Amino acid sequence: LGSSLASYFAPKGYLSSQSLNHNWPTGDLEVLYKTASDSAADIRYSSTIGIWDRTGDYFCKKFTPEDVPVRNDDGTDFPIIRFADVLLMLAEVKGQAEGLQYLNQVRNRAGTFPIDASMIGPGLLFETYQEAVLTERRLELAFEDDRFFDLRRMGNQYATDRLYAFYTSI
Repeated sequence: LGSSLASYFAPKGYLSSQSLNHNWPTGDLEVLYKTASDSAADIRYSSTIGIWDRTGDYFCKKFTPEDVPVRNDDGTDFPIIRFADVLLMLAEVKGQAEGLQYLNQVRNRAGTFPIDASMIGPGLLFETYQEAVLTERRLELAFEDDRFFDLRRMGNQYATDRLYAFYTSI
């Protein structure tokens, strides 16, 4: 008997009529993959966001293996920490001058374009270096339970602004 992890990420009805579908990709996550990354080349996009052919609904592919025939029989392990997470923490701590190499190491593995200083600043792809790191953490660590803590770590106002922007865009 495996784990029930897939039940939380699969679209409703995928494994059974009782699939929970609690964790679905939001439209803003898909847009982020397309703007802050090259979604056509970024392997994270195709391995994270799926579209269920029965309903056209988005679902999280990351923890929903295609070969799981029954509920509660998923052999997928949930990651606690990954090397990419360590690299992104290092990128954040080192700052833009030294940290960009670690940020780009993660992006290179994902198959997307590197970020350089000309892309960071008011009116550019990323307003600040911190925003570039947090965006990369969101794309790389999607559905791994890190986003909430990233938002909290940045402070209440930062979290409130991001959540308000999300809920008013729905």
